[in-house]
Amino acid sequence: MGTETESISHGNALGIFSERIFTVRRVSVHSSSPYEEVVEKLEAAVHFLDPNNKERPVEASTGKELRSAIEQLAQPSGFVLLAKIDHSLLERLGREGRSVQYAIGNPLVAAELTSHDAAIGLYAPFRLAILEDRALSGAVMLFDDPADLMGSFGNEHAAAIGAELSIKIRELIESLI
Repeated sequence: MGTETESISHGNALGIFSERIFTVRRVSVHSSSPYEEVVEKLEAAVHFLDPNNKERPVEASTGKELRSAIEQLAQPSGFVLLAKIDHSLLERLGREGRSVQYAIGNPLVAAELTSHDAAIGLYAPFRLAILEDRALSGAVMLFDDPADLMGSFGNEHAAAIGAELSIKIRELIESLI
């Protein structure tokens, strides 16, 4: 769980600035499967949900229907992909190796988390990156542990949900390697 090591506040005429320094575990999982295969497996296992996509909107006229639609989309992993950032531009700028970053989470969980503290929305959804490992002809999956991210707010309920998310993301990644 995230450990607060220092909290700093200072202010001026424009506002009060507050900083919290905490520990976060970054998890790296190496796979001998090729990069393309890991990306394809993730995108096959976890559905995309883009609430701003006018071409494929989530069909729901009530909150109950929306909740049901999200629950269905999130099966079986409990997650949906909310955004994908392809880093191909970085390759064109000279960096070797492909990579992609996803915003992954569950809007139902995010709604619950942010009902306790809206600031937790900073990490809901959280990020998952897949990097090409050319040396091993494989892929590396990276994420900052949600238990630490959610636990950094000092809210026991959020910390417990973060611990659950930590288990679920590990299970999802194990299914991809």
